[in-house]
Amino acid sequence: MSSLRSGLVLGALMLATFSGCSCPNNHLQKVNQCLGVSGAQADKPNVCASSDECGNHFTCKAPKDKPEVQCCLFIDRACTTEADCCPGQTCPSDRKKCFDKAVNCEKDADCGDKGDSFCEVYSDTYGTSNRCRFHTCSALGACPEGQACFQGECMADLPCGGKCSAPGSACVPSINRCQDYANPTDRADAACPMSCNAGFIATFNDNRNIWDACTLADVKCVCAELPSLHSNDLGRFSSVAVEPGQALWASTYDGQFGDLVVMKYGLDGVKQKTDYVDGVPTGAPKYGPSGARGGIDTPGDDVGRYTDIAFGAGNVYVSYYDVKNGDLKVAIHGAEGGWASHKVDGSNGDVGLYTSIALDSDGNPGVSYFQKGGDTGFNIADCPAPQPTGAKQYVTALKFARATKAVPAAESDWVVKTVACLSRPPPPCDACANICADPGTGPDCFQSGTGCTGCDPNTEACVTVGGAAKCAKRYNPSVLVDVPMGVGVFSSLAFNGKEAVIGYMLRNPPATAKAAAKGDLYGVKISAANAPGAPVLLDSNGDTGYFPDVKIDPVTKNIAIGYHDFSDKTFKFYYSAQLQAGVTPEIIDNGVTLGAAGDQSWVGTDSAIVFGGAAGQTWAVYQDPTKGDLKVAKRGARWQVLNSLATEGAVGFFADGVFEGGKLYATHARIHAKLVGGEPRVDNALLLEQSDGN
Repeated sequence: MSSLRSGLVLGALMLATFSGCSCPNNHLQKVNQCLGVSGAQADKPNVCASSDECGNHFTCKAPKDKPEVQCCLFIDRACTTEADCCPGQTCPSDRKKCFDKAVNCEKDADCGDKGDSFCEVYSDTYGTSNRCRFHTCSALGACPEGQACFQGECMADLPCGGKCSAPGSACVPSINRCQDYANPTDRADAACPMSCNAGFIATFNDNRNIWDACTLADVKCVCAELPSLHSNDLGRFSSVAVEPGQALWASTYDGQFGDLVVMKYGLDGVKQKTDYVDGVPTGAPKYGPSGARGGIDTPGDDVGRYTDIAFGAGNVYVSYYDVKNGDLKVAIHGAEGGWASHKVDGSNGDVGLYTSIALDSDGNPGVSYFQKGGDTGFNIADCPAPQPTGAKQYVTALKFARATKAVPAAESDWVVKTVACLSRPPPPCDACANICADPGTGPDCFQSGTGCTGCDPNTEACVTVGGAAKCAKRYNPSVLVDVPMGVGVFSSLAFNGKEAVIGYMLRNPPATAKAAAKGDLYGVKISAANAPGAPVLLDSNGDTGYFPDVKIDPVTKNIAIGYHDFSDKTFKFYYSAQLQAGVTPEIIDNGVTLGAAGDQSWVGTDSAIVFGGAAGQTWAVYQDPTKGDLKVAKRGARWQVLNSLATEGAVGFFADGVFEGGKLYATHARIHAKLVGGEPRVDNALLLEQSDGN
């Protein structure tokens, strides 16, 4: 029975097929019917039954030329407010449709001069245009120097000025505009919060998913941390120390904000962190709080000049000058982490210039430094004989402070000694209530004159000289002298056990108004009991003793001092078992370029002597200020100048060096300026170089 029924059914089907039956095939009618239809969604070639099948920005309806089918067709985005639109769009009240807002361009220069934005060809369903876009961050979130990564894009400034004032609005960096995103229709989870914490801004989760081509379903408003604060003036007054086998620590001054900054590098030369140690005031951050200065851009006390750094027993020590208060300060980073700073000296004078810090054999830090002038409370009796005469405000001094413990925490933990004193002459025009000018006989204070002819109004003044009116060059007394006169200038400290050795310049006043000041190199020892010995004149040949760097040879325990002789432009090396006069210095570099007669550079400014290696090698890292290079020399039977460590730009300033793990490391400052909006801006940086020392 069942076999008969099956045969009858099959026969009926075959009869229907061959008799011309035109039964509809719904599946075939849906396939590829929307291909080539104007405005149809490219990846939806089949017909649709509802808009739920269509993608973002498309709806299911019949095309004009094919009313028998329904396709996913492109439509304008309808809106009530711009929160219904993509980021970077607006919703005109009279149109109720979303429109792009963009910064149009024809070339990169149309997008600004900060280097973070470029002109990109942009295409969507409406057509093609050129729009300014930010460069994207690297896969690791890195950006070019001077820029920070924000939501996947590199920016040289704060997006939208760092804030969106209207509650519920979000920043669109590409157009530098805050967009209302308080109440997106049917997308409550995409709405902006009414406010964000300080240092954060409401923006979108993907700043590349913008304008009309965006995927609206993926858009969400978030509070994002703003880019970190960036300083354009790092590197000056820098120094470096090594944490054996682990890291390098470099101290420097932030000249833009007036702060002490310490950077930590791996031995691979990669910077690991930057700490703003002192100078940052309290307040709400304007920039990202996890970055520099905690995001606070308000200047605080001016601190951090004349830094020096040392490492020992897990602690990092930095000595530096508090400009505002005229104090010597020390900051310490303990083995457990965290920085703490305190005043060491300054209650009775302007002290703390030219600091140098080192650790004695007990691990206690000591600091040598310069007193520019005393206050009324300065005790002249503290000066060794012969004691200076004259106003205390012009009494200079070489001073030395030694801590009584390895981790001092207060001024009371230090013993301060005045090692040498010298009165400097009052500066020209001191307390001048009239006009400070130079009529050709040197700067002085003059009465205003009348009747002068031909004076340059920008650089000259009419003054009375000997009863007659005369044009004289204007002077600013605060900048007449770059290097102060006195004793203790450019101090440098090293310990041999518990005995301190200090090298310094005694800068003598000029003999006449038109003569120049003259520097001599001196050295002095201070016993373990803090008793200073008699200063020793080490070199008085011309104007010498600039930028001394004192080190103790770890093999021979000899005293080594590298220094610059301004008179003959050379870089010299003092080396002796004892601190004594009459030692003929070696010449590290005479600045003469072989094969170029008469071509001599000043060499040896900003220098460091470096000992290291299994063979007890000696190097000198130093600047050639004439060429603006960072140079290195190696001591053997004679000094050999090696290939320069850095030559690009004006580099080598504040050079310092260490040796660790078979490598010579050197820090230095690049002094640079860049044009922003056609105006020159400071663009200094701290640089780290490394070499095998050969």
